Amino acid sequence: MEIRHLRYFVAVAEELSFSKAARRLHIAQPPLSMQIRALEETMGARLFDRTLRPVALTDAGKAFLQDARRILTDIDAAQARARSTGEGGTGTLKVAFITPLASELLADIIRAFRARFPKVNVTLAEMPSSRQSAALQSGEIDIGFLRRMPGVENFIHEPVCKNRFLLAVPTKHPLRRRHPLRWEDLKEVPLILLDLQVASGFYDEFLQKCGRMNLRPGEFQTASDMHTAFWMASAGFGVAPTIDFMRGDTRGGLAFVDLPDDAPTVDVLMARARGNSNAAVGKFFEVAAGALSKEK
Repeated sequence: MEIRHLRYFVAVAEELSFSKAARRLHIAQPPLSMQIRALEETMGARLFDRTLRPVALTDAGKAFLQDARRILTDIDAAQARARSTGEGGTGTLKVAFITPLASELLADIIRAFRARFPKVNVTLAEMPSSRQSAALQSGEIDIGFLRRMPGVENFIHEPVCKNRFLLAVPTKHPLRRRHPLRWEDLKEVPLILLDLQVASGFYDEFLQKCGRMNLRPGEFQTASDMHTAFWMASAGFGVAPTIDFMRGDTRGGLAFVDLPDDAPTVDVLMARARGNSNAAVGKFFEVAAGALSKEK
């Protein structure tokens, strides 16, 4: 039995006429009659009483009509789901991002994508750049928002933004009174840095800049994430180098101080693995490109 046999049967059952069903199906009547007889032989039962005018369904035909319609409905739905998934309209999309990008920019991109593709289930995970790289390779995530780092050229990627380094400081810290701030003002100032195993490479340019300026910042402490670093800064443990995306943090006791104009920047990229076959990934890139162009 083939799907076309079911469609032929339903057409005849609804029209109660082989000639009308043939016109509806855009085929000649003799082949239609032959296909219905072949279906009856397969079923082992007569489906139509051809002695009546118009033809009538037998009891077996009436019972089979319900099942045939249900099967065709399921097949049509399955085809629609497959087509929609293949076009990126349904399915699941796994997106990871670095902490600084938990901002209005990422929210705008996600909102725009969900508005266009509401049937795609988007899952979000905060993840360091180094782990995102491995997760993209393994397929654990589909899209990563990560900083530029060695090996990112192996992925298809688009620039998201450049963020300048600045400092998160206690509200009463002396650095808040330095306008403009000079690099030498950081001499002997204790720093709060993210665990370098988690934020591998994140501070490289900042610390290299300090080295070129012959600075020796004070002893530094580590934090597990940027929000903890900010809490430690607000509590007076030191100052936390961060990037401009984090300036919106409004916790009490914390302020942000701009570094000199030659402060290093962090490039944030949107990346996907070259072999990823999830059609929703391409659609997400299209929507994100549109949202990012509005930001520029």
